[in-house]
Amino acid sequence: MNVNTSVESKIYRRRLILLSLSILAIVCLIRLYGKELGYYVILILPSVLVNLSRPALLKKEIAWGKQNPMKTGNNGRNMPNVILIVADDLGMNDLNHGAGVGTPNIDSLRKNGVDFVNAYSGHATCAPSRAALYTGRFATRFGYEFTPTPKLFGRLLTRTQENNVRQPIYHTSRESSIPMMKDMVVPVDEVMLAANLSTQFQYNTYMIGKWHLGETKESIPTARGYDESLSFLMGASKYLLNHHPNVINAEIKNAPIDDFLRWNLPFTASFNNGPKFQPPSYMTDFLSDEAVKLIHTHAATPNANPFFITMAYNAPHNPLQALDSDYYDPELAHISDHNERVYAAMIKALDRGVGKLLESLRSTNQWGDVH
Repeated sequence: MNVNTSVESKIYRRRLILLSLSILAIVCLIRLYGKELGYYVILILPSVLVNLSRPALLKKEIAWGKQNPMKTGNNGRNMPNVILIVADDLGMNDLNHGAGVGTPNIDSLRKNGVDFVNAYSGHATCAPSRAALYTGRFATRFGYEFTPTPKLFGRLLTRTQENNVRQPIYHTSRESSIPMMKDMVVPVDEVMLAANLSTQFQYNTYMIGKWHLGETKESIPTARGYDESLSFLMGASKYLLNHHPNVINAEIKNAPIDDFLRWNLPFTASFNNGPKFQPPSYMTDFLSDEAVKLIHTHAATPNANPFFITMAYNAPHNPLQALDSDYYDPELAHISDHNERVYAAMIKALDRGVGKLLESLRSTNQWGDVH
């Protein structure tokens, strides 16, 4: 027997034993302590199962253009580089001190570019709205008008709470009509912007950050027009592990969504559909730093075709987690509410990331050639 196969078999058996013991302990605790404990067990259990079955790597080297070399030649066309920056759940009034913190880098895009005074969102929630943005069509036109979530999620959201003005109504009988989360994808016959730019204009296309448009092999970023992808496929991600020494977690009471995300979301990313790994830094900074590396790699590639980068930050989507250095920055000292200060610190990191992108374009002499 192959040595590696033997080792993997032993690891698998140990995980199976741990999983069985965990489930047994959970059942006993619920019987002893009742439904309230059961609620928290349901919150934590999915994360426990995933971590036991598919543990993340602790380190991963990101080498842009190595696995999939950049297209070159450009066929004599003079086309601009394009960066599409997407923030997640950012309020329209949260910039320029609206959330208590300045956003000079994001503000500079408006001052030096085009300021749209009227806008219309493709949808009110995250996945359908980005599906509309990436395809140019309303998500209702192709059956993607609901945010993909596991069936358990709806049950958790409607948990009865004492402080509710009206208690929620949950129709258990309708659960069977809800499709599995893995089947909630943007249909493959919907053409995305990246695919158009790649095939028709030979752009180098890159996806960085949150995807949330499908997790099957036919619906991941590299199957939908992106040459390379550094992303997480789920609808959100932790910014750091809950117990990391440099993280400041918000403390939101009676918030089922936040409870579920805080306990179950992984702190992982995947490069070109490879194994999941833990980023070495705060997620917003990690994504920004890797985008900077990509821009420098492109600048160093002779005669490289223009790039299209989808810079899809998950900030400031919950779970609300900030870096301690941002939280304790004197600029935020006037914010007395803990959770609001965490949120402001997250926006500060987001603006810092945009600033890194802008500076990398200037330092590589690509500033005047980016839209």
